[in-house]
Amino acid sequence: MGFRHVVLFRWADGATAAQQDDALAALVRLGEQIADLGRLTVGRDAGSTPGNADVAVTVDFPDAAAYEAYATNEHHVRVVTEKIRPILAERTAVQHPT
Repeated sequence: MGFRHVVLFRWADGATAAQQDDALAALVRLGEQIADLGRLTVGRDAGSTPGNADVAVTVDFPDAAAYEAYATNEHHVRVVTEKIRPILAERTAVQHPT
């Protein structure tokens, strides 16, 4: 059975377009840097509904163990610490079997 990680971000006021682009590009690169990632999608909100998050990230894994390895992977931790947290206002996530 597969395992899916879904995370939503809302950027902080003052987060520049360049910072946002850099963070999203770094997330996309994780697909090349970390083994056992299945499909990784990063999408900006379409802006059709007020109050939505700014970004959705979905990552599919072969199993929960692969997700656990991803959560502590040095590349993932670096992206979160250096690119996302400095411009983050809110984050929410869910993981579920697929």
